[in-house]
Parts: sequence; structure tokens; C-alpha cells
Amino acid sequence: MGKGLKDIRLYLAFFATAVIILFLYPEKGGFIYQYQTGRPWIYETLIADFDFPILKTPDQLLQEREEKASQVLDYYILNDELSLKMVSAFNNAGIGEQQDTISSILEDAYTRGIMPQQPDDKDSYGKVIFVKKGKRAKEIPVSEVFTTDQVYLQINSALAANHSQRYADSLCESVKIRDYIVPNLIYDNATTQIMHKEAVDYISPTIGTIYTGQLIVSNGEIVTREIKQLLDSYKSEYNASFSIGSSTSLLMVTHILTIFILVSLLFLTIYFTDKSILESYRKYLFVLLLQLLGFLLIVIAKQMDSTLIYVLPLSLYVIYTQAFFKNKFVYPSYLIVIMPLLFLCDNGIALYFMNAAAGAVLLVSYPKLNRGWLQFLNVLFLFITLMIVHIAFNLDGGTIITKNEITYLAIHSVLAIIGYPFVFLLESIFGLVSRVRLWELTDTNNDLLRDLAHKAPGTFQHSLQVANIAEEAAEKLGADKMLVRAGALYHDIGKMYDPKYFIENQAGGANCHSELSPQESAAKIIRHVEEGMELAKKYLPDEVSDFITTHHGDSLTAYFYNKYISEGGDPANKSEFKYHGKLPQTREQSIVMICDTVEAASRSLKSYTSDTITALVNRLVQSKIDEGQLLESEISFKEIEIVKKCLVDRLEHIYHARIDYKTSDKK
Repeated sequence: MGKGLKDIRLYLAFFATAVIILFLYPEKGGFIYQYQTGRPWIYETLIADFDFPILKTPDQLLQEREEKASQVLDYYILNDELSLKMVSAFNNAGIGEQQDTISSILEDAYTRGIMPQQPDDKDSYGKVIFVKKGKRAKEIPVSEVFTTDQVYLQINSALAANHSQRYADSLCESVKIRDYIVPNLIYDNATTQIMHKEAVDYISPTIGTIYTGQLIVSNGEIVTREIKQLLDSYKSEYNASFSIGSSTSLLMVTHILTIFILVSLLFLTIYFTDKSILESYRKYLFVLLLQLLGFLLIVIAKQMDSTLIYVLPLSLYVIYTQAFFKNKFVYPSYLIVIMPLLFLCDNGIALYFMNAAAGAVLLVSYPKLNRGWLQFLNVLFLFITLMIVHIAFNLDGGTIITKNEITYLAIHSVLAIIGYPFVFLLESIFGLVSRVRLWELTDTNNDLLRDLAHKAPGTFQHSLQVANIAEEAAEKLGADKMLVRAGALYHDIGKMYDPKYFIENQAGGANCHSELSPQESAAKIIRHVEEGMELAKKYLPDEVSDFITTHHGDSLTAYFYNKYISEGGDPANKSEFKYHGKLPQTREQSIVMICDTVEAASRSLKSYTSDTITALVNRLVQSKIDEGQLLESEISFKEIEIVKKCLVDRLEHIYHARIDYKTSDKK
């Protein structure tokens, strides 16, 4: 256990965390302005302090690329050898008097060029292509070249004009005229693609320049798409030109102050919401590690791809801390852990509120819906929340949400839930006890407690009474009542090795201590702490087993010590009668010590009145204070008074009920 604010390790860990975050901090100075289309410019009037180009938007670039691509001409190569070959083959066919007519049409068509048959002839109206003849390419309208069907129709029409349509069809069929009509314009795909690429690559990414001294946006002016384009261009040039190297000292000081404030806010949140974290160095390190990990993930996502920020399930912090800490600490600390979104990310305000809302939903819903198919409801609630906040911040910005963003938010929601099993890994690494583990330990049907109830029933009943009283006191103090209950149930677990030596298990039978010396009896009693720790090493986490070593502290076994003195023993020989435990460090351990002492002693009262119970509680608690058993505890005198009052009220209720029962039984 630590010593709270006196523990130097707390401050060493604080500064180590700050240094690591400083090392992780992006080198470039952040763009300090946050803006959004449709919202007013809330900063001072912005005047350009350097020249910068106006960048085209992605939509503008895409539209221009499409226009350029559509204007690029297709390339064809005219195959002269094929032309000569086909005309020569027809002339050698010897078809008679119509040969010259057909040959003339074929020669003209091959000279102009025959294209493959186009399925979209209507779309080719007015279109131009490049036709390469030899080493030169010439721009030719598509209307000046032929398709295979056009050549065939021209031949058929010429024959029909001189004779008849039947004659023309019959002759074309008999000489197989289509065999001599072959495309001699060969599509040059390689050259066409090169021209397409060059046309797109030569598109300028800018549409103008803003010069030093020109107005960008005025205070209060609504950010239109045009103004946003100017701001995006200014931001891009700013981030590209003003790195940490150009203003090392100023940016370094800014980063140091930012990080110091960030880590300090978390420290103050711990101090004002749950000081018990400062008493446990492992808990403290765990919280700092989560802050460090959150910062690291934000930096990595931002540097890899800014859209990954939407996928990042920072709300897992709520689930992880809720498993180990009180709710009053969880959410305030979470709001601090996600603060880097505000100054590291574009659109940081929207991202911050999205994650803040997601954390609030999980804080409420996850404890109730964390089993089986109910976890899908958490995913659904989380997704809907993220969508609502995202849309709310984009209502005035044109496109409210894209398909990609919907996908990212869905992935975020799923990751935030399926990441829960890592709680058990963190529990093991840091030696912490999760809420789930405490629920399991406080179940009286678990094997260890059932074994205690079987072997030492009196001790089991005593432990139950202490657990009930201590839990009530812890709730009034705002302490960890689940941990208190678990500690109370197991504090005497070592008694099941030799239960007969403890009065609550003797049930009116023979007293085993009658045949032992005071030293031997004290040794039997003291041993239950060591034997309890042996069991605890096998079955209990450290935070629960600590109650075994602290519920007696290093106090005396007063009864046997006094018996030893009355028999002539040396009063200075206290070591044989002292427990070898540790003094309570936390409020929870102190509550169990006080409740254990009072509950055990209350059984020896002869009269259960308000005065006798109050006197017993006051005397026993004061004796613990006088012995220095609460000297190292964080519990205050005011809190001790609350515990005392709780004990008196509870014992009065218990024993008053018993008296009434006996009275009614006699009747």
C-alpha cells in the first residue's frame, strides 16, 4: 500500500507519464482553429499572413478529371497492308460486271478506314478520333470513317440502284461480300491510356492564390463552402510550412504546458473523486497507463489516416475503469483522457462530443447489459448515439453522413464491446480486483465459503454479520462496499484449519484452551492469520487477502495476555501474544477491523440495551485508537464516529429482535 500524497512514487509516475506524452506529441504545431460549414466563424477576423494557393476540393478535382477523361481522343492505327490484301482478294474473285462498282466502294472505305462495329453509334455523333498512318496521327471525325455494316449497306444500295434489291441481296450473299469487309482501324489501347493518364495528371490542384494581407473570413461570418475551401487551403499550407523546427521554443513550451495541464487534471480528478486510488500505487499506475494509451492511439490514428479516429473505441476506457473504480471517478476522468481529440484532430470538437456521449451511454447501459445477447443492445445504443451526435454536428454542412462514416461508427461500436475481455488481462497484470470478481467472491455458494460454513459454522456466521455491518458502514462513508463485504467474508478464513480453538465454534462444548498455557493458546489464535494467508494465495486476489493481515493489525490477544500476567508472567513479554499482521491502510480495512472487533465482543454482553451497546462500541474503538491500530489508516475521526453509530444502530436492531423473539416464545 502507498502512503497517499506522501508517496514519492506518485509524483515520479506523474512526471514519467508527462515526459512520454511529450515524446509522443506530434512535431508539427497544431492548427488552432475549428470550423464547420454552415456555422459562424467564432474567432477574430482572419487575414492571410503568408501567400498560399487555393486548393480545389475533392469534388472539383473529380469533376475536372472526368471532364478531361471524356475529352481525350481514342487512338486507332490504320492497317494499310490489310486494306491492300482485302481489295486484291476481291478483285481476284472475278464476280463479273459488278466487280468494278464494288471494288471502288471497298477501296474508298479502306482508304478512309473501317472501324469495328460500334454498339453505340448514336453516341458517336460528333465524336473525333485519332487515326495514325505511319508516324503521323490525324484527328478525324467518326462520321468520316466507316463501320463494317456501313460499308456493306453502301455496296448493297449501289447494286440495288442499278438493278433490284433482290438482285443486290442475292449477289452479296453469293459472293459472300462480308468476308471482304474487315476493320482496318485497330484500336491502340496503350496510347489511348497514356493520353488519358497525362490529361488527368496535368490537372492543376489549385484555382488561384490568396496573397498576404487578403481577408479570409471575418468574425461572425457564416462559413460557406467557398470560405471553407479558403480555410482548408490556409490550414494545409500552415501545417506544411510551420513545423516545430520553425518555432522550436514556442511550440515546445506550448506542448509542455498542454501536457502538464492534461496530466494534472487527471491527478486532481483522482484526488477529488476517489483518493483510494492514491493509496494504491497499482491503481494509480493503471489510470496513468490508460491515459497514456489513449493519447498514443489518437496520435497513431491521426498520423496513419484521420478517418481512423472515427473507428477508435476510446469509450473502452469507461468499461475498463468501471470494472475497478467508482462511477464518480470514471466519467470525469474519461472526459480528461479524451481531451487530446480537441487539439490534435481535425473536427476535434465533434469527435470529443461523440466520444463523450458514447462514454455516458456505456456508463449507464453496460453494467445492466453485459451478459449474453444483451451486449448487442449495447452495440446498438452506442451506434445510435454516435450517429445522432455526428449528424447533429453536420446538419448545416451539406452531406450529413457518408456510407464510410456509417461503417466506421459501426466498427467503433462493435470494438467498444468486444474489447471487454481485456479487463481480465488488465486485472492480472496490475493485480486489481474487478467488480465481476468481487461479485463472484461475495457469493456465499462459492466453494471456499461453503467449506468455511461446513468446517467452522460459527466463524461463517460471524463473518456474515461482520460483512453486513461493515457493508452498511462503508456505504455511509462512500467507501467501496463490495470490497468491504468481500474482505469481511474472508477475514477469518484461516480459522477453518482448527475451528475448535475459537469460541464461536465451540457451541457450549469443552474449551480446548483449558489444557493449554496462555502462550500456546495465543499461538493457536494468532496462527489463523498466517493460515488464512496461505489459503488466500491460492484463491484470493491481493486486495481481498489484505483484509486477513489487517483485521487484527499487530494488536494483542488481550484475554490470554491478561491470563498470562495473572499467572505471574512478565508483562514485558508481549511478543508472544501479538498478531504479526499489518496495520490497516485504507478506510475499507479499518471498517472491517472495527466491525470485526465489536461484533465478536458483542456476543459476551449480558444485557443488550442502548447504553450497554454504546458503551461497548466506544470502549473497543477507543482501545484500537489507543493501541495505534488506526495510526496508518486514511480513515478520519469523523468517519470513525459514523462507523460507531452504524455499529450501535445495527447491534441494537439485531439483539432487540432476538430479545423480542425469546419473550414471545415463553408466552
